[in-house]
Amino acid sequence: MISQDFGRSSFKRFNSLILPDSLNCLSLSKFSKPHFVIKLILFFLSFSNLISVTNWNPSFPRVGQMTFYDPGAGPFLWQNHDLVIIRFYWGDAAKKVKELNPDCILLATNNDLGDLGNEFPDPWYLHYSDGSRVSGFGGQMLNITEYCPVVNHTYGNQQFNAFYPQRLADRTDYTVFDGTFFDTWWAGLGTWFPNVDNIDCDNNGVGDGMNLADARLNKGKSILINNLRNLVPGRVVLGHESPGDSLLNGNGFEFWTNNSDASLRYNFDQLQANQDLGKSLPTVNFCEGSRTSGSIFRWGLTAAMLFDAYHGFDEGTFAHRWSYFYDEYEAEIGYPKGPAREIKPDVWVREFDAGAVITTHALTPQVVSASNFQNGPYYRFRGSNFPLINNGALFDTITLGVFDGILLVKNPTSLVTPVIIDNVPQNATSLDQVPLEKVGIWSDELVSTDGGFHIKVEWGENAVPFIYSPPGNGENKALYKPKIEIPGDYEIFEWHSVSDLFGGKTQTVATAVPVSVVSENFPLFTGKIDQSINGGQWNSLGIFHLAKGLMNYVEISNLGALGYVKADAVQFVLRKPDASYPPLAGVSQSQDMNAIIHYDIALKNSPNPFNPQTVISFTLTSPARVVLTVFDQLGSKVSELVSGQELSGRQQFRWDASAEASGIYFFELRMDRQIYRLVGVLIK
Repeated sequence: MISQDFGRSSFKRFNSLILPDSLNCLSLSKFSKPHFVIKLILFFLSFSNLISVTNWNPSFPRVGQMTFYDPGAGPFLWQNHDLVIIRFYWGDAAKKVKELNPDCILLATNNDLGDLGNEFPDPWYLHYSDGSRVSGFGGQMLNITEYCPVVNHTYGNQQFNAFYPQRLADRTDYTVFDGTFFDTWWAGLGTWFPNVDNIDCDNNGVGDGMNLADARLNKGKSILINNLRNLVPGRVVLGHESPGDSLLNGNGFEFWTNNSDASLRYNFDQLQANQDLGKSLPTVNFCEGSRTSGSIFRWGLTAAMLFDAYHGFDEGTFAHRWSYFYDEYEAEIGYPKGPAREIKPDVWVREFDAGAVITTHALTPQVVSASNFQNGPYYRFRGSNFPLINNGALFDTITLGVFDGILLVKNPTSLVTPVIIDNVPQNATSLDQVPLEKVGIWSDELVSTDGGFHIKVEWGENAVPFIYSPPGNGENKALYKPKIEIPGDYEIFEWHSVSDLFGGKTQTVATAVPVSVVSENFPLFTGKIDQSINGGQWNSLGIFHLAKGLMNYVEISNLGALGYVKADAVQFVLRKPDASYPPLAGVSQSQDMNAIIHYDIALKNSPNPFNPQTVISFTLTSPARVVLTVFDQLGSKVSELVSGQELSGRQQFRWDASAEASGIYFFELRMDRQIYRLVGVLIK
């Protein structure tokens, strides 16, 4: 039986449940704002004066996410994002997003107009001057201009730019979605379509020429979006890649990090211009680029914060696939103390309740010092993604390169986004981490995606929901080896699919999968996972101290498994840094986290090795309910030494192993949501 107790940790982005009652029964934990499905910078201006349905004015930084694909495990990834945009037809995922975070601004996006196939009357399609249809993006393009013929179809006599908004409004569940982010590619026709000069929007048999066709299609898009807004009054309706500022609820545009400096500067100017409109025109920017674009990420985040925008940074090969999460997303620096200030040409700062940002898009390196702030001092936070930049030092001065930025905090703080190790680099494996290491023979499961930790992608690239192994003798192992930058107590979670399909065939799912946690060659935990239950969620293995570097790993194997074994994702969440590092945001080094976790208990047993008795001792900083259990190396329970409420202070319990065989034994101490384990060796 799993004991569950919903509680809020000190993390802004983490809801957690109580830990399991036995090694064979693992509890659910809901992963919060960790962290992201393209290398996208998603900027979105504040909605605070539009709708009061949800939290339109969250604190900073404001994190957003878009995906054009099956969200899969996305709701768990985006659990505490401030803004999420997904396709209107992923209703179950949308409900899960709202279930996990009711305050999230959730927007529906449509399919691109080129993906609608061949289901409409021919006059509604966009034609060339010779009468042939314009094709693009896997479909045939629709004529959204004011010159589109009126056709009697579904809702009566209409042009396509009146029909499609009505269809979209009918098919979008606005009891779940807060609005629509309308997606289409009517921008820069010369980039996407051949023979563009011969596009004939008004069907007069003469090509319009690229510039006129572009203008007519963009005007048509504005008409279409305004028609949609009239159908859903009180809802936000944003237009993706809509030029100018004519739209009632927004304007979107995107750029790639390998584009010119002028392109990046254009986006910065658009952010500023839209804020200067009095926040009446929310704006969405996308920045897609290499996963290692650290400076572009920092520039995008800090630029967004200058002008009250939302931000996200995704994998950037053109298709909005999956996200990477950054330490900065764990920050909580409140609200602005005033507007952004340009302290010298193209160098900006802005100060907040509990921090500040610096942004530069100057074309030469720029030096910024503490004297440029009005409300310091500030600190660099201690992070794991870019430790040379985010080193925890008191901020004095920094030299920023072209298009770069930095987020500062008011007090010494560690910000560490959860580390995820998946079976492939795509979808979920965290920045600067490597996928799981496969020992032996594992197979990729590409048929069944049910509950696998992935986001389904297209455009020539597929994620691997999970890998699997038949039962065996331990010859097949999956090793999850995180790179730990900040040592401390980490809670570790395992994720497995709910599917019983392996290679498209139904097989028995293993109910006792061996799992172990090792740090510096020292086993911290061994147990078994029942993979026939608790699929499609994070399952906590416990809280363990992990060393800095690459000396830690989680192992899943097929040893003695009476069924097929799945290896999917494992997550490592820092709960408390070592004492030499700054505390996590909102948690002082001297206080309990969430008032129910008891640190520095100094758990040990002596003597060790022992024969036949040993004393297990620990210290409680406050009264707590504790369970102290002994397990053998197979995970079987040998003895329960105590189960009940204990007073604060030093506790000692003696275990007599006279009746037990020589070997390795594990002493497990559970207190509220935390687990401690150590190893004892009985030698007779």
